[in-house]
Amino acid sequence: MAERNPKDTGEWRLGLEPGEHPAPETQPVALIPPDPSIERLQRPLYQLTAEHLGWAAIALYTLLTRLAALGIRPLSAGGARAALFASEIWRDGLAPLANRPFTGAAWPHLLEALFFGAFGPSDYSARLIGGLFGIALVAAAFAMRRSLGRAGALGFATLLAISPTVAYFSRADSWVMPAAALILWAMAAVFAEPRGRR
Repeated sequence: MAERNPKDTGEWRLGLEPGEHPAPETQPVALIPPDPSIERLQRPLYQLTAEHLGWAAIALYTLLTRLAALGIRPLSAGGARAALFASEIWRDGLAPLANRPFTGAAWPHLLEALFFGAFGPSDYSARLIGGLFGIALVAAAFAMRRSLGRAGALGFATLLAISPTVAYFSRADSWVMPAAALILWAMAAVFAEPRGRR
């Protein structure tokens, strides 16, 4: 700060007057190394945000609407044929695949036969593929968070979770839901690819 020199009225000086000034006394400070355990204990374990609550609500709603009471209705004619074919695979191994021609891919029948082996043949086990792929369809929206943004992915997942059509086909005995989930996951994989790479 500029001070007026009382001895010389025409001269302005900055700071202290010229001359010897004693250095301020400093006490030596002992440097204590930081304790990593104390730093870890002071850090928050988890920060709960509104986005986390939204994803938890969507996940809970999706699990309840896709997996609860799947065997309450009887299978359709096409679903019953596919379930009988899967039960033959479960009982006889892969021989029915070679002996009986069928249209379509073999992996859904193999997966259904695997569920029959794990949970027993039932309407619930026959529809479990659609329910799991219905959950995978909503989970694909979470995988697209980077390209859609946090709010966009949350909105997209909400639309997929509460859609009556998606819920119906998730609980039906058709192959619509596995196909839709695989297509959406392929789109998520394309969006996840860095833009600079070719």
